[in-house]
Amino acid sequence: VRELTNKNCKFTNKFFKFSLKILSLMKRSFNMILETAIRPFEDKLSVFLLLLQLVSVFMVDSSIFDFFMTLLLLYLNSCLETLQNYRNDKEVNKFNNFMKIKTKKLDFNKLVLTDEIGIGDIIHLSIGDKIPSDCILIDQSTFKTTRFLKVNESILTGESIGVIKKRSKITLEDAFLFYDFCCSNLEVKNSIFMADIELTKSLDKYDERRRKRLVRILRRIRRYKRQDRRVFYGGTFVLQGTSLALVIDKSREVLKIQTSLTNITSDLTSEVKKMQNILFSSILSICIALFIYCMVLGNMSTLKICTSLAVTAIPEGLELVVRINLSVIVFQLKKKMIFVKKLVSLETLGSVDMIVLDKTGTITTNEQIIDQIFEVVPVQTNCPAGVEGKDFGGEDSTSKGAESKAQGIGFKFKPVHIKENEMFQAVCRHLSEVITVDGRTMGDPLDISMFEAVPDCKSELLFFKTFCCESMVTRGIIELENKYYEILKGAPENVLALCRSYDSENKESIKIEDKKNILRNLKERSIACAYKKLSKRYIVERVRNVTDMSSGLEDKQLKKRNYKLLGFIAFKDTLRKGVKECFNWCKANDIKVRILTGDSMLTTMNILNDIGVQGDFYSAKKYMERNLGDVNPGNDSAVELSNTVTSATLSSNNCIGEGNRNNEQFFEVIYRASPSNKHAIVKYLGRKNKILMTGDGVNDLLAIKQADVGVSLGEGSDLSKEVSDIILTDSDIKNILILLSSGRVALHNVKALLKYLISSNIGEVIAVLLAILTNREILNSKQLLFINLLTDGLPATLMCMNKGYGRGRFLFLRTILIAAYLGLTTYFIQSKTKSFLFIVIGEMLNSLNNINLGISLLISCKQNLHLVLAVFITITLLFIMTNSNAISWILEVEKVTLREFLSLALLAFPIILIDEVFKQFS
Repeated sequence: VRELTNKNCKFTNKFFKFSLKILSLMKRSFNMILETAIRPFEDKLSVFLLLLQLVSVFMVDSSIFDFFMTLLLLYLNSCLETLQNYRNDKEVNKFNNFMKIKTKKLDFNKLVLTDEIGIGDIIHLSIGDKIPSDCILIDQSTFKTTRFLKVNESILTGESIGVIKKRSKITLEDAFLFYDFCCSNLEVKNSIFMADIELTKSLDKYDERRRKRLVRILRRIRRYKRQDRRVFYGGTFVLQGTSLALVIDKSREVLKIQTSLTNITSDLTSEVKKMQNILFSSILSICIALFIYCMVLGNMSTLKICTSLAVTAIPEGLELVVRINLSVIVFQLKKKMIFVKKLVSLETLGSVDMIVLDKTGTITTNEQIIDQIFEVVPVQTNCPAGVEGKDFGGEDSTSKGAESKAQGIGFKFKPVHIKENEMFQAVCRHLSEVITVDGRTMGDPLDISMFEAVPDCKSELLFFKTFCCESMVTRGIIELENKYYEILKGAPENVLALCRSYDSENKESIKIEDKKNILRNLKERSIACAYKKLSKRYIVERVRNVTDMSSGLEDKQLKKRNYKLLGFIAFKDTLRKGVKECFNWCKANDIKVRILTGDSMLTTMNILNDIGVQGDFYSAKKYMERNLGDVNPGNDSAVELSNTVTSATLSSNNCIGEGNRNNEQFFEVIYRASPSNKHAIVKYLGRKNKILMTGDGVNDLLAIKQADVGVSLGEGSDLSKEVSDIILTDSDIKNILILLSSGRVALHNVKALLKYLISSNIGEVIAVLLAILTNREILNSKQLLFINLLTDGLPATLMCMNKGYGRGRFLFLRTILIAAYLGLTTYFIQSKTKSFLFIVIGEMLNSLNNINLGISLLISCKQNLHLVLAVFITITLLFIMTNSNAISWILEVEKVTLREFLSLALLAFPIILIDEVFKQFS
């Protein structure tokens, strides 16, 4: 509407929007009616049943009523399926509106969040952002940006390795001119691939200079689109770097993939289809054999019964009922603030036997608050290491502090007030990758906490290089009091590996000889800070060749490892409520737990002390070497330093260790895991287990996508919510228990449905088969169709509302015994009316057995009171209907007394007793 109407004409806009809504509603209604009318003829099973009834009408002189009754049943199933699809589509649309990813758009020299991006818009991209449309980087130095972006194009190529793409030659002024051109020529919003002659027709309002410049811009954009190496495709996401980008097209590559996608069928759905086909083939074979047998004997009256039996005994609505079962659970989860994006994932949940959790932001709140800032100062050798007044983990330094092993000079942590240290101020203010959008600070929680701790500082940022996943540091060059420094922050072991010394209180340089002991005493989540002084000549050379803020920082400078340790910044983080209950529930239900984190072992151990579980701690490097045999550790010195500290710490811990056990432990922690490590480990664990992976950040994306079921938190990144299968919108970790329980309920209900339908239908086949072989008639075709309508529809649908689950055993044996009792008793009852009433009552009571396959009906009846009430009402109405003249005439039954009816109900009661006996062994 925006592209077809004048923005100034409000009435026209409203009229078009209203018209589009009406047209969309009419189109959707027509499609639903057409889909409902055609669906019965799309299924080979339904078509076969209709043909069978037609054959019966012409060969046996059967009533056309049976044919229309069969058609009515099929259309009833079709209407239910259409209604279910409509509800599912409605929920999907609501979810899509909820999940619209907002992009930072440049609007009048400020950034605003919006979900409406068009060609010509200028957007801001940073780490973790999803690229909304095809775009190119703008060549400018106004904002804190980099010359390139490293992006993940796995959605297009399948490769998780980042691709580096450099900026274009389009300047910020060019981008504004192109935006103005797109706004004044709305048809260009659809495509900019236009001939030069056509373009010149739209350039009349520009002067000669701007017209030539605009044509040059458009030609350059077309050239970039053909080159591919400059274009950032929509749907991909940023791994490294930050920059402004110009949107030049829609997400065409992603649209190509989406149009070629096919529906994914889960294992459970395929198994149900397979079971339905087996039942169809078996029952059809029996009916055809009986049909031939009756024709040979010339008994044409029983041919009609054979046809009706085929219609009744074949469970044509089994697949639909399974889908309804899953949809009911999805709607129940929605009320508890859990969004299920795919029914396939809900089916898989029932067999999950391992959950993998990210630590930061998943089992912790990720509300990072600066606890302390401290520096390392030298002390005498015998002085215990720790923070003055307390150990850095909050313990008494005299009892728990580690002794420094260095000869002559030891160390201790000395708290520093940030207002008294300008170098720490520079690190917090300049190396924090945050931006302000709509007046709100956005970025990593650690960076936000550091940035807000320093409202202003005296230093000036000259060069900046964003966080690098390989070196694990963020770097910058500052000017402070006419002196130049390179500052960096990052993971403690990585920064320490780059440092040679630290300053004493007298500003004397002291060599670091005990890095392991320093790391050993960092028990809270910390980042390390370092610096080195730069010459003015070095800065002048960089300024002369500057192209952007990262050009003054080369990676080869890190290899010299000549930095000075400035100190550490420690952060507080707390466990989410319900983590302990979640782990205890998993242990009680034989579900293993793995924690994958990028933090150090000491930080993780300090956070998990309150949980009270025992298990093993592994570094990602050692875990992958042991299980995968191939690992790329990245910064070797940092990894070696981290592993040495871990071994020393674990050797002094009595309850948690880096074990070498043959059996899998319930609880394991894998620390210092990079995004690629997490992906490889989840892939390895998925070989033997069904994995549920929960995460919240960009570093968890690959692992979430690799897992059988990916779960993200509502407070997490937009990308994690997009790639996951399920979203916990309130970020309550206890909802994982509800999720796993619901998955098991879904699987239990499918088993219960199969057990009920198979036992009931086989019972009908046994009764009719024996009657035909002995030349008796116990059930006519109308009664069989009535049984199908009454017993297969309502109880099976209400069974989807089961709330509990049990580990039922001997299901196949129980199914066969119930079917045998139902069929044989129906056959041996002499009266046709009583046979009909008994089989209906028996099947209704049989449905009660399946409320819970492992718990007695006396206990489990409360788990589905709707089904209990429906069975009672159905049996009561059955007695009233059989004593009604009109219905008894249609069904060809005789009236029965209340005493006779109750005796039939008592005769059907052993169906419940058979199941109750086996439930005692479950």
